[in-house]
Amino acid sequence: MKLVLRGHDERYTVEQSLMNLFPGELPVYAAIEPGDGSWAVVTCREEADDRLTVTADLAYGGGKNSAFFTTLLSGSDFDREGQRRHAVGACFYQAALELLDAPPPWGMLTGVRPDKPAAWAVMAGKSPREARRMLEETYFVSPSRAALAAELAQNKYHLVLANIVADVIIPLAPQVPGLLEEDGVFLCSGIIDTRTQEVEAALKRAGLTVTGKREKNGWAALEARR
Repeated sequence: MKLVLRGHDERYTVEQSLMNLFPGELPVYAAIEPGDGSWAVVTCREEADDRLTVTADLAYGGGKNSAFFTTLLSGSDFDREGQRRHAVGACFYQAALELLDAPPPWGMLTGVRPDKPAAWAVMAGKSPREARRMLEETYFVSPSRAALAAELAQNKYHLVLANIVADVIIPLAPQVPGLLEEDGVFLCSGIIDTRTQEVEAALKRAGLTVTGKREKNGWAALEARR
């Protein structure tokens, strides 16, 4: 599928949505020509009042459809980027929905753990019922899958792993204790060694005790316990 992005560079979000909704299509960044039957144009426009408007125009399987999505951006740069990605993904999903044989049971969610938003919601203090409703209304998840995700969100684990960069581990650290059993272990890696102290401080602020550290070739891994 040919992809044209205007006013943004959210390639990851668009490509993940494409693979989720149209598994046989590969992303191709090229101009759309007359006669092309598989393409998407995703446009973002941010106003001075922090309002973001996303439009998505799609063609697939002989059909065409369009959608738009608006939201207000707020919070830190990290928060705003997450809001922007959600808006792009939601708009792409809504435009694609009319071109699909049936809506996917996990809605617009992608990746190997589509239940993660429910877990984050429960850790933030929402009830399982509220988490279920959030999945259905915000991510378009089917009622049966939303119920399953809300149930799994209440589970606690002895071991939680995160192999990702410091910029993601730090803001997610406050949510880790809610995933762990008593004396559970959190292992995080993918940390550039110059940022190890920042991650350690974030883990301690979250109420975790850092119990181990390994460094090799400029990278670091930390062990922490609840």
